[in-house]
Amino acid sequence: MGLRLDVNCMLAERIGSRGITRQQVEGMRPAADQARARLLALDSGPQADRIKTGEEWLALPHQPNALLNRIVETSDAFIENFEDVIVLGIGGSKLGADMLMKALVSPHYNEFPLARKNRPRVHFEGDNLSPDSLHSLLENCTPSRTGVIVISKSGETTETKAAFLILKDWLRNGLGAGRLGDHIIAVTDPAKGELRKEVAANNYISFEVPEGVGGRWSVLSPVGLLPAAVLGIEIKALLKGAASVKTACLGEEIWQNPALLMAALQHLYNLEKGVNIEMVMPFDGQLFGLSRWYQQLLAESLGKKHNLNGLVVNAGRTPVALVGTSDLHSVHQLDAKALMIRRSLL
Repeated sequence: MGLRLDVNCMLAERIGSRGITRQQVEGMRPAADQARARLLALDSGPQADRIKTGEEWLALPHQPNALLNRIVETSDAFIENFEDVIVLGIGGSKLGADMLMKALVSPHYNEFPLARKNRPRVHFEGDNLSPDSLHSLLENCTPSRTGVIVISKSGETTETKAAFLILKDWLRNGLGAGRLGDHIIAVTDPAKGELRKEVAANNYISFEVPEGVGGRWSVLSPVGLLPAAVLGIEIKALLKGAASVKTACLGEEIWQNPALLMAALQHLYNLEKGVNIEMVMPFDGQLFGLSRWYQQLLAESLGKKHNLNGLVVNAGRTPVALVGTSDLHSVHQLDAKALMIRRSLL
C-alpha cells in the first residue's frame, strides 16, 4: 500500500471560505519547484555539500549494508544476557526511537515476554532532571542484567549526562568498574565531544551520529536504528520504506508530492487564514509517539526569529501533539468552541 495524503478537508471546494483554493496552491508552484530543485541537487551532489548545509539526512534511507549488519549483530550480542535495556537521550536522541517502539512493536511489549518475543524490556530515560522515574526504574532492575545505550552527540546534554552519571555509579556498585564496557553502548559524534573521549578511554562499543545530521533528523541513523534493532524491528525494511517515501517527496507534481503539497497548504493557512496552531492527532494510541516527534520536528525547524535574509520575522506555527479519540472529548471541543466564538465576533 502506497502513501496517501488526503487534503480534501483543507480545500475551499469542500469546506468553503475557510479552506484554501486550488488556485492558491498553484500559486505556490514556483516556491515548491525551487525547494525541490535544491533538494534534488543536494541529494545527487557531493556529500560535503549536504554536510555543509546540515542536510545529510537525505542520504539516511540508503545506509550501507555493512553498517546495518553491524548494528543488528551488535544489538543481538549486546542484549543476549540482559533483561532490561535503558536508552538515554533527549529530543532527537529519544523521540524518533521512542516513536518506532510505540508504533512498530506490541503496545504491551514491556509487559509480557511473548509480546516482545523474549527480548529485553526497553526503557527510555535521560530526558528529565526529575530523579523519580529513573530511581524507580533502577529499583526494579538488576545491574548484571541491564544494558545501557547512551545517545548524545556532544555528551554534554545536561539531562542525558546526569542520567548517565547515575547509571554508571549504579553499574559500578553492582558490577565493579572493570565491567562497564560490557554493559554500555554509546552513539555520539564521530570525532569530538566528551562522550567520544569517554568511549576511547573506556573501550565502549560505539556508533556515530553522522556529520551533517541534526538530532531531530537522526532516527534513520544509529540513533534510531540501534534501539530499533534491540526491539527486533527489521531495520533494512524500515529504510526501504523510508526510501520509497523519499522518492514520493522528491516528485515533480505538487499535487502528487505529499511533502510539497502539505507544506504549501500549511503555509497558506498560516499566511492567508492566520491559522498558526497545528493539531497532530492520530487515531491510534500507538502513533502518539509520532505526534510527539512531529511536534519537535515542526517547532524546532520552523520556529524562527529571523528569516534567511536576517530580518526579524518571529515566524512559526505551534504544533500540539494529541491522540484520538480521547482528545476529541477535550482539546478538540475547546478548539470547536473557540472557532464558533471567533465566527460570532466577525
